Amino acid sequence: NINYVGGAGSTTAAQFLQRFILNKTPWAHLDIAGMAFSKYGGALNSGGATGNGALIEVAGEAGALCVGVGSDQWFAVPEAHPCLVTSAMKLIDVGVAELIAQAHAGTMEGGNYFGEVGLAPHHDFDGIVTSEMRDTLAAVMAGLDDGSINPMP
Repeated sequence: NINYVGGAGSTTAAQFLQRFILNKTPWAHLDIAGMAFSKYGGALNSGGATGNGALIEVAGEAGALCVGVGSDQWFAVPEAHPCLVTSAMKLIDVGVAELIAQAHAGTMEGGNYFGEVGLAPHHDFDGIVTSEMRDTLAAVMAGLDDGSINPMP
């Protein structure tokens, strides 16, 4: 069983996103996984219910911004380009490589594995992400990495 960041939920995600809301801008966090269904899994997505439909819906709203999750949704959901600022990524490739190396060395222990996470590039939105936002993102990522931020309080 491979878990990433301990299974932080929609409330944690909303609290994280709230740090980047400027000037009391109205906003909402919709944690919707069932708006689209994919028959086929692949390297960038899994089969079954996905949140891709939510990204596509938000992309249709003028001036709306969105954040993908799982992988860099820029490549998986090109219809979301008009709103997609970044994506929270589960770095599964890093975790799998580490587990393979441990298995090969005979040092892999049973149980859950908590792998690395990262943020995708800002792509077309690089110019609107301020230095303050970048500093906050760096501090949050460092806190998740060193354990000083617990995503499951």
